[in-house]
Amino acid sequence: MALFKKLFIVVILLLFIRSIIHDVTVGTASKPQDSHNTQTEMMQTENKETSNESTNGDQPEEKQPDYKPVKHKVKAGETVLSIVENMSDESVEFQQLLEDFQTLNPDVNPNEIQIGKTYFFPAYMNKN
Repeated sequence: MALFKKLFIVVILLLFIRSIIHDVTVGTASKPQDSHNTQTEMMQTENKETSNESTNGDQPEEKQPDYKPVKHKVKAGETVLSIVENMSDESVEFQQLLEDFQTLNPDVNPNEIQIGKTYFFPAYMNKN
């Protein structure tokens, strides 16, 4: 019984720590509309910066991975990473994968995909 109590306390502490990390990284005070508008503004700013960099011959152009959007219905136990790894020929940085997923699904948090729902996932292809 004492082992069960200790295990229960550890689980509660882990959940508490995870909720703090979620609050710090994602936040809880923003409205969904605000986050969508902010994300749209960030994407527009990135596009402007990218176009400025591509016109400037001094800076090397950043290589964007090639992918095609693929619809996929999420099954139990799947994550964005596991789904993309199964459908892609090429590996890509995790941060880039999350950005591409959010570009394809602007109103979806990649950490909160739901079983049985269909989303677009980036399937990365070799350039060869």
